[in-house]
Amino acid sequence: MKPRIWLFLPFLALTVLAQMPTPNLAPCPSSPNCVSSKETNPDKQVASINLRPEQDWAQIKTAVSALGGEILMDQPPYLKAVFTSTIFRFKDDLELLQVGQTLELRSASRVGFWDMGVNRKRVQKLTQALRN
Repeated sequence: MKPRIWLFLPFLALTVLAQMPTPNLAPCPSSPNCVSSKETNPDKQVASINLRPEQDWAQIKTAVSALGGEILMDQPPYLKAVFTSTIFRFKDDLELLQVGQTLELRSASRVGFWDMGVNRKRVQKLTQALRN
């Protein structure tokens, strides 16, 4: 009787995996303190990052950490990190989603209305780090 149970385990595993949500980036709020490669509003839009074939997930994580990010969630192809400002300790979230050789991204402040361009600059620094 026990050997029959093993026959159903692969089907059970596939059923569980099929029900797992596909990771996606959160949408930007109406406030101007968010940028995303999925955004259609030109004021909030940033380019996705085209990865080189030799770049792997570890290099992406290293680049995020080198910029000061604390990685909260690391579930390839999705990564979430938090950045904390030096003086006022404001927290900004960075989300990355790898789709093939493309890295989609979103960077947003958790509180406040204006971010003084900090999120856009962070994305530019990450892009530069991954291109070098």
